[in-house]
Amino acid sequence: MFNTIEEYTNAIKQELSDADPALVKDAQSDAREHLTMAVNAIQEKQPDLSHTDALKYAIDQYGTPEETAAAYREAERLTFPALNQTAKPRSILSRFLAYTPTRAHGERCSTC
Repeated sequence: MFNTIEEYTNAIKQELSDADPALVKDAQSDAREHLTMAVNAIQEKQPDLSHTDALKYAIDQYGTPEETAAAYREAERLTFPALNQTAKPRSILSRFLAYTPTRAHGERCSTC
């Protein structure tokens, strides 16, 4: 299996080789952080357990690189359309504000 966290994160990179580089970095960073914390916690509870065995247990709980990549792809699939939808109202709002008359600080609004 995997003897180091780096081997695991490289496997995630391979699984996401055709994905957006930012998604790959996020997946690798999240996995690295999670596995580091999990291995430390496992070894605190079971000090006689080797680092490799603790990592194996942590990966079993976190998921295989294939499962992790699939989860990130699904999250991106669900999130990306939502981000595109929120971009349109901002665009409309920015157009509205561009044509709204401004007044100097402290000046009263004539229509208020």
